[in-house]
Amino acid sequence: MNDNKNEFNLTLFLIEALVSNKKVFSIVDKSYEKYSYGAYKLAKESEYYNHPIFTGGSILRNIMCKRILGLILLDMQDDKNIIDNIIKKGWNNLYNYIKNYKEDIMLEKVVLRFSNVNMTDDEINAITTITIVLANIFEINLVQDEIFNKYLTMQIERLNFYDNNSKNFAQFCYNNLTKDEIKRSESIYNRICNKYHQINNINDINNFRK
Repeated sequence: MNDNKNEFNLTLFLIEALVSNKKVFSIVDKSYEKYSYGAYKLAKESEYYNHPIFTGGSILRNIMCKRILGLILLDMQDDKNIIDNIIKKGWNNLYNYIKNYKEDIMLEKVVLRFSNVNMTDDEINAITTITIVLANIFEINLVQDEIFNKYLTMQIERLNFYDNNSKNFAQFCYNNLTKDEIKRSESIYNRICNKYHQINNINDINNFRK
């Protein structure tokens, strides 16, 4: 992975976005069943096949990520519109919005339009990724606004982290915390929630700044 943003590859993050939405699992399974041999072969030969983004979660997530990887690579090779249909299934309103867009896209405007305070970070990141992918599919110019640049910087840093080249990220694992650290963390969390409000995602944290 080159650090140059112009050479940024969204494949891993598109897979991550798609697998975050369980509504697409049925169409992924159906598409994979139809193209299983070709999709499996391409995925198995890919450098991403055992990527930590796939293997760091549940067994089901790992399986779905690898299936989606194969379908993406097959789509890139034979242009079967598989991913187009998967996105349409999972993000239909966003899909139609971008498809009918007639001017340059401001990523911030789209993300704010289709996200809400109850969404998880994964859901918001998925909207961001899907918007970028759809802009590319429909050949619409995407303005490199602040959110766009922050998104690319964050994802490049994540890739560098997985390649052990990141200076900004460090591995966190709940299982590595001591009992005392867990107890103190839970105490701090409970005090904050009791004094202010419940924290479910990054939007709840951002609300403290207002």
